[in-house]
Amino acid sequence: MQAENALLKHNKQVIMIFVKNLSLSFFLIFLISCARSPIKTAEEAIINKADKIKIEDQADSSSLLKAIESCLIRLQQRNKTEILQYGKQKISVEQQIEEYLILANKILNNENYISYLQENYQALPVYGKESISTAHATGYYVPFFEARSKADKEFSHPVFSKPNDVVVLNLAEIYERYPKLQKLFKEKPDTNINLRLENKNLKAYYTRTEIDQSPSPYPKNQILAYMRAFDLFEMQIQGSGVVQLEDSQKLYLGYDFQNGHEYIPVGKELLKIYEPKDINMQSIRAYYNQLEDSEKQKFLNLNPSYVYFKKL
Repeated sequence: MQAENALLKHNKQVIMIFVKNLSLSFFLIFLISCARSPIKTAEEAIINKADKIKIEDQADSSSLLKAIESCLIRLQQRNKTEILQYGKQKISVEQQIEEYLILANKILNNENYISYLQENYQALPVYGKESISTAHATGYYVPFFEARSKADKEFSHPVFSKPNDVVVLNLAEIYERYPKLQKLFKEKPDTNINLRLENKNLKAYYTRTEIDQSPSPYPKNQILAYMRAFDLFEMQIQGSGVVQLEDSQKLYLGYDFQNGHEYIPVGKELLKIYEPKDINMQSIRAYYNQLEDSEKQKFLNLNPSYVYFKKL
């Protein structure tokens, strides 16, 4: 009897080990079968499971209005029948514009836009690199600046439209025809070089130093407005902006061209006095403001890249 009990106990242990291992095997198979395939489209990156959202807005609602205004400018340049897709949900550009206008009117009329968003919008989580919603999000905004239609001591830097004296040299196009270039480049180059024609000779295009010197190399009909030096510098980094003139007229300016010189972050200069984590546009502006007037332009000239704008 004791032998039978011992055998029964032994068999139970064997069965439990077997069941435990079997369960683990099924669990591993389940994990493998549930592993998602690599994301290839924007639609696949969004999980089509709507959650209720809780919204808190600690900023001034005027900044949200500016963001809506910027989005409307972009959307109005697109075909109204074009379809925008968020996961499996689709909406036309025209519908998106209407929705933004509704939201803007609620803000302007001091209505509870937070409740409206919570009742009418859904939150669609995205897949992260390792798990759901562990994604890195980057936000962009269109900055707002004061400007003038005529230059003065404070608003001294012109905002230029795209110059018409640029000669774009396509290296890839001429690479095959010139053996000397093949000796200079190990591989076929896929870039362009911006040059200018002067007395029938091609020369390197202007740097920021040359553009901001007095007199300017450009005619007055290329000037869109006048801005403070650092404001213009910041707008060139952002790539677009809204400027308001002295008569309250607003100009919506977008990126149009770049002089072709390498972008060099002036923030490197601040590494002498700041930790890398403390370097941002605000700290760069603060550093610029404490410089002597004779040093301010030299600081901006550390970045030879220069951006030109167009009215949107």
